[in-house]
Amino acid sequence: MNYVPFLKGKQNEFLALRSLSSDAQNQIKPFIDIPRGDDNSEGAIKKKIKTAFVNTTRMYKEYPLPFYLDTYDLPAGTFIDGVYVYEYVLNTFSGFEITPVLGLDRDQEHIDAAKKYICSKGGNVAIRLLSDDIDSFNLTKDEVEDVLTDFPADMMVDVIFDFRVVTASIVANILPKLNLFLSRINEINNLNHVIITSSSIPAVVTELTATGSDNHVNRDEWDLWQGVVNKDFDEYFYGDYTVVSPEYSDNDIAVELMRTVQTPRIIYTKETELYITRGRALKTHGDSQYFNLARMVQVCGFYRVGNSDGEIYINDVARRNSGRCGNASKWITTTVTCHIEHFSSI
Repeated sequence: MNYVPFLKGKQNEFLALRSLSSDAQNQIKPFIDIPRGDDNSEGAIKKKIKTAFVNTTRMYKEYPLPFYLDTYDLPAGTFIDGVYVYEYVLNTFSGFEITPVLGLDRDQEHIDAAKKYICSKGGNVAIRLLSDDIDSFNLTKDEVEDVLTDFPADMMVDVIFDFRVVTASIVANILPKLNLFLSRINEINNLNHVIITSSSIPAVVTELTATGSDNHVNRDEWDLWQGVVNKDFDEYFYGDYTVVSPEYSDNDIAVELMRTVQTPRIIYTKETELYITRGRALKTHGDSQYFNLARMVQVCGFYRVGNSDGEIYINDVARRNSGRCGNASKWITTTVTCHIEHFSSI
């Protein structure tokens, strides 16, 4: 493993995992969050879990990738069929090679679910720390030890620093505290891997560029990673949210309504920057806009010719080889494929 892509358990992202080369698949350990939606009813959440499970099952038949599994985006205090939501999720996914994820902000029921799973199935856990958790190493270390009480003594722990959406100013504020925290990270017992993740993609994509335009945007998550000093590359791993915002919500909007508000977009990445190009409303301008958007990606200045199945598809659309241009879901699959393929090789 040398890269951890953070994904939302959606079909298009799992299709991207299945599209990767074997070399890329051997270099990653995905992190899967069950996505939230507008409807937080028990039935709606149960449906999200089932969808993620079906997508995982299809991927696993071809590529049995180990992965982290969390419910960070789901509301705390949720029960499914009388079972706490994280226990329900771990039970549902128990046939896969998963690493449960803990946090200092989680309900005791969440911790107990992971404990029950580990004591039954074995394996290791990850603990997901957020921005506020790096303010005091001593306090956080004590809280981590409290969370891990009664877990097996020989269990290894991956520490994940998840800074969600970052900007240049946020990175400048985080780095001194993070480096100070990391200078003592080995004091955490049974430390296995350290993963640092964030994203420069906000929930509202219009913050990156307007409709009918394009833009080059600095990838502040890479600046954060590069600013971490004294990285031991046997322990430290880079993570990010690929081309999807951490604040993404899996909204249940009817297709006919979605097309009135949705515009086609392609986000293409390299380490230091992303390129985004957007069309106009799908309802009035149609999916055919992707032909021109794909061509825009090819001339963005860092297009990787034929580097992956994703680039091959971009080329086919840009050249109109098949007369098909895909849709929003297909383009998430395509650009996630491009992103993971590239970052797994760095």
